[in-house]
Amino acid sequence: MIFQQPHYRYLLRSWHPTLDEIEQLVPGVLAWARFGRRKIRVGAKLDDFLADSPWLQPTEYEVFVPVNAGYLVEHYLTRTDIRPHQRDARYIDGMIETPWGTWSWDDMVLWGTGAMHAMVQRGELKPKALAEATDYQRAGICWAQRPAVMNTWPAGSGKSLGAILQCLTLPGPVLFLTPAKARHSVRRDVLKYSSVEPYVMLPESERRKDTPTLTAYLADRRAKGQRPFVIVGSEALRLYVEQLRQINPVTQVWDEIHMFGDGKRWKMVQMVDGTADFQLKTTAKGNQKLAIAAMEVSRFESTRRRIGLSATPLDDGRPRRLWAQYDLLWPGGFGSSFSRFVGRHCRGARNDYSPTGYDDKGATNLEELRGRASFFMHQVTYSQSHGQLPPTRVDVEYLSKSELNRADRYDEGNTYGQAQRALAKRIAGAGRDPMLRRQLTEMRLAEACSRKRLYVINETIEGLQGGGKVVIFTARRADAELWAVKIRDAVKKGDRATRAPVYMVHGGVSDGDKNRAVDAFRESDGPIVLVATGQSVGVGVDGLQTATLAIFAMLPWRPGDFVQWKGRFDRLGGVATLLKVVIAQGTYDEEVVMRLVDKFGPIEEYLTAEELSGVGDKLMGMDNMEALLDNLTDLLTA
Repeated sequence: MIFQQPHYRYLLRSWHPTLDEIEQLVPGVLAWARFGRRKIRVGAKLDDFLADSPWLQPTEYEVFVPVNAGYLVEHYLTRTDIRPHQRDARYIDGMIETPWGTWSWDDMVLWGTGAMHAMVQRGELKPKALAEATDYQRAGICWAQRPAVMNTWPAGSGKSLGAILQCLTLPGPVLFLTPAKARHSVRRDVLKYSSVEPYVMLPESERRKDTPTLTAYLADRRAKGQRPFVIVGSEALRLYVEQLRQINPVTQVWDEIHMFGDGKRWKMVQMVDGTADFQLKTTAKGNQKLAIAAMEVSRFESTRRRIGLSATPLDDGRPRRLWAQYDLLWPGGFGSSFSRFVGRHCRGARNDYSPTGYDDKGATNLEELRGRASFFMHQVTYSQSHGQLPPTRVDVEYLSKSELNRADRYDEGNTYGQAQRALAKRIAGAGRDPMLRRQLTEMRLAEACSRKRLYVINETIEGLQGGGKVVIFTARRADAELWAVKIRDAVKKGDRATRAPVYMVHGGVSDGDKNRAVDAFRESDGPIVLVATGQSVGVGVDGLQTATLAIFAMLPWRPGDFVQWKGRFDRLGGVATLLKVVIAQGTYDEEVVMRLVDKFGPIEEYLTAEELSGVGDKLMGMDNMEALLDNLTDLLTA
């Protein structure tokens, strides 16, 4: 598979000792010494071979280089003053030029517009798509003429329509992988903008008697001479691998590809020379099964183009999540060894206590990684996609201890303080058991949330004045359930102007009930409240952009989740939303803020993350001198 991707092949008559490490310096590059017809990998294997056969000398050296790393290898060769006597460009013909070429933005928009007209003429695209498509969606069509493309577009920027347009430029079947809750939304967009008849893979529990099988659908498409367009819920991918193989997809779309950022499809193996390598797990569970299934699907032999979609590829703020995503789009393009990627871009170091065997939480050589990714990453900035939308204003409310209400009791017998002290004693006696520590963290978060309850309720009532629409996000299911009850009680006791229906959504609510709640919120002309966990509506949900007030009662741990939550309100058809982030001073809230802001740095360095601009400072209290002084005092007296 890796040798069928666009690449260069360099043949060298001489070598330089510094190039012995080229495979580590540039993950994805492979180097061999040639002895006639025989090839031996440069490194330990070659050293051992020459030690055993010192009378043999290489006739030449061969270096395999993915196109995305060509400029780096050229740089290393120039530095060593080595000139290749042969340079082959393979599987590159017919591709739109790389970012290092001469194509301007206007050129790409014009090319994409021409492609759309051609799609309309052959009857696959409806004219309304031509009327509604933005310039960056048209440029994206041009960009996607290469075999791998990563659409890094902000939340609410029309990624689904952009991907549909990109799919239709290349003949052949399409496989569209998306979060389960977005399957029907994608189907609606396909029907809205094209004449293609899509098929949604459903589990047995959701199938009706008249629902055709995948086999019957594919047969019908062949009989009518029309392309298949199959939509699959990503979470259930491992259940469908063999069924999907019969599609023979030419184009694959990986919506919210950061869902597949888990590199745990590999296990660490200690090598004889003392180094470590990673091998594919033969048995796995949970997310690892999903990761292995994704890798298998990405390598279907029929596939010629892979499209990734994500507003937050660095969802946890660390580049370790990128390797698995890039490997799905460009198999082997960043190396088949996760360890080499970690060593180059994650400040990797051996750590026997880490699940992967390495400490991979760092970030190194991001400019280099960004340069390589620029070959296939089509980035749209927030100002490009949302320049005409009403702005979402972010206010951070630091509540002093005097502004917090007394916390609810943890249970009938204990306050939060008593419960935490008892649990801390158990942890001390259990050798810092991770499950107990996680329980303690959850307890501290619940206490912080409880102490903000009255403030949030009062803000909600005020936000309902004049027919306002209010969304409250938290991170915990129990908090969403409790707050919905408390807000319903408060609304009933208020005046008529603020009486409003209160809906509640979390991961335990069925898709049908969730969709009805979101639809009711979107369609309401009067006051209405939606209380939800951010995770339940953070991806694939459209309709919350009509909120006049959004309250983040709790912050998520990951920057990617923050961007996705905020992105629910930065969307076409929206109003000017006031977003309030509520932080309780002197509680575990401050620990969450510190960890969240710490992860903003790599994202802003790697991407043009305009939607995060200034947010970190606000969360740290930098726009509030009183809060800043309080924070400094706490640090100095700790």
